Formats: sequence, C-alpha cells, structure tokens
Amino acid sequence: MYPQDADYESGVPVDTWAGCHWTEPEPEDTGINVGASTFNLYDGNMDEVNGTLYVDDTDIYDVIVDFEPDVYLNESETYTVETYAEDYAGNHAIETWDFTTGYVNITPESLGGIKARFAE
Repeated sequence: MYPQDADYESGVPVDTWAGCHWTEPEPEDTGINVGASTFNLYDGNMDEVNGTLYVDDTDIYDVIVDFEPDVYLNESETYTVETYAEDYAGNHAIETWDFTTGYVNITPESLGGIKARFAE
C-alpha cells in the first residue's frame, strides 16, 4: 500500500499517486475478482478525490492498482485510502490507511526564474 508517511520525511508529495497490490496464493484460490473490488481516496473532509484508476489484472492472482488524482492534492492534509478486494470464491479483505501531504515551497526567486522563461 502506498504512499506511507514513513517513506517521506517532510510529508507525502502533493503530486503523489496512491495504490496497492492485491495478491492471492496460486493455484489454491480462485483469483481476484477485480469487478467486485474497489479503491477510493478521500480528502480530510472524507470527500472522494476524483482521478483515474489503473488496474493491471494481467495475472488475476497478482493485481496492481494505481490511482492518479485529477489534480494535485492539498498541502498539509491527511488523506484516507480504502480498498476492498474480493476473490471469485467470495472471500474479501478490507484495508484502510492514511497519509499526510507536505508543503510545496516556492521562493520568490524561483517564481522570477519561471516568469523569465516565459518572457523569452
């Protein structure tokens, strides 16, 4: 599951993606039923974040899920990720975790440099 706060000293970047890895032992079980599984990202007010969900289910025993938000996340805000995975036998797992974004610091000098490039 990612992102995790422990991986970022000053907060998770605001342009982060979220994701997880659903696995199931093969061939004992039936494989992950992607159509019955869900992945949601919520902001600090528990409003759902819009974005694009990418699912690599080439191997139904090893599914990778990536979520790309439509816009950068808010600075210094705690987000909640909820996933629900179900296999074809009806077994399921629910995972929830939080992460907190950091700040984007832009100094006045860097803004001047950016503006100068557009003036060329």
